[in-house]
Amino acid sequence: MDACRTQAPDRRIALQNPALEGDIARRREVEDALRRSENKYRELFWSNLDGIVISSLDGQVIDANPAFLNLMCYSLDQLKLQNFWSLVGQESEALERFNLDNKVLRFGYCDEFEATYINRFGNPVPVSVKTVAMRDSFGRINAVWRMVRDISEKRAAEERVQLAAKVFENTVEGIMITDAEKRIRSVNRAFTEITGYNQQEVLGQKTSVLSSGLRRCRFLRSDVVAAQ
Repeated sequence: MDACRTQAPDRRIALQNPALEGDIARRREVEDALRRSENKYRELFWSNLDGIVISSLDGQVIDANPAFLNLMCYSLDQLKLQNFWSLVGQESEALERFNLDNKVLRFGYCDEFEATYINRFGNPVPVSVKTVAMRDSFGRINAVWRMVRDISEKRAAEERVQLAAKVFENTVEGIMITDAEKRIRSVNRAFTEITGYNQQEVLGQKTSVLSSGLRRCRFLRSDVVAAQ
């Protein structure tokens, strides 16, 4: 009887060992997958050309990648002493808070929008921002991941276009813009006043229309500019 009692626990242990080994193997697989995922995340985080900043819901800066640090002229240690909201321009704070409260906290993300951030030297930095919620192990949102792209060149180009448009419309010299085939694509107000042609008459026409006799010009000055 004693021998039977001794053998029963041994059989139970023998039966449990394969299950235990399988459980350990599965746990190791999960840990390896998590480690690979974390390494992939860190690689994406550090090598991304767009700036990335992670902050808590109350704005405490948790982490930032090199692109964001360069954009904002901070070291990571310096940035961690800042609250995220101190980096947001006054004119953009209301929009940032609205997107956080009404989009990120409700839907988990916010599509791209434009804002102005303030770098360490107090200079405004125009940026486009995408925001994604980060969650803890219970699925609760506990932090925010912002992907930030510098759009300074885009803003400068837009300003140049706006300035050129103002000059085009307000100069006293007649200007026409043509394509490679010398078809007129645009004319300014001074052009119509100088030549007597309105836009509808000349747009799409060859520049030769100016001497075709289609309409007698009141004035046809040598300072009418053809820009190709």
